[in-house]
Amino acid sequence: TKDQLLKDGFVVNTILKEADLFCPNSVRINFTIYLNSIFSNVGVATGSAIGGYVVATVGLSGLGIAGSVFNVFTIGVLTILIKYNYN
Repeated sequence: TKDQLLKDGFVVNTILKEADLFCPNSVRINFTIYLNSIFSNVGVATGSAIGGYVVATVGLSGLGIAGSVFNVFTIGVLTILIKYNYN
């Protein structure tokens, strides 16, 4: 239901706001679930491709550093999105 989706966090809430611009309320939740699964798969595919590249070029020892770089990048993006969403 809509209430359950809104409890899941601000990312889902942000997607609901964006979906509301393009879809009526009756379709909005299905559209949000559809986008959520698409971007989950995109994230897995991107992580796998970059992880494969790091292993092929640097070796297994480079995975920890590459993961740390992605964590810092993700925290930065989330910080920006939270400030944008709540201002």
